[in-house]
Amino acid sequence: MDSQLEILKKTKVLPDEEYNEYASALSDWGNIGYSIIEEIKNGEKEKAIDEIFNSCTPALNKLVEIAIRLDEITDEVSSLQELQLFLLLQEWCVLLSVWFVHAHWLR
Repeated sequence: MDSQLEILKKTKVLPDEEYNEYASALSDWGNIGYSIIEEIKNGEKEKAIDEIFNSCTPALNKLVEIAIRLDEITDEVSSLQELQLFLLLQEWCVLLSVWFVHAHWLR
């Protein structure tokens, strides 16, 4: 999971504050999950069930809320990049058209 978080961070798509919030929430949820696994291994099933309902589920809900918000941010960035590409292609079309007209007029 850490390597995937590093890849996400290196893309620079998310502001540091948003990335840190997501990474922290993911880490918190993972730690709770590991704690539940240990409780189950130790035979503390009732404690594990309690922790699933009272800790794990709220932590997962928080993580999902953050992920949805980040998805909206990445969608905005993607749309902006698509617009920039469209404008660049449009600019190239205009330049090629001018070059083509100019080249034919010089014949």
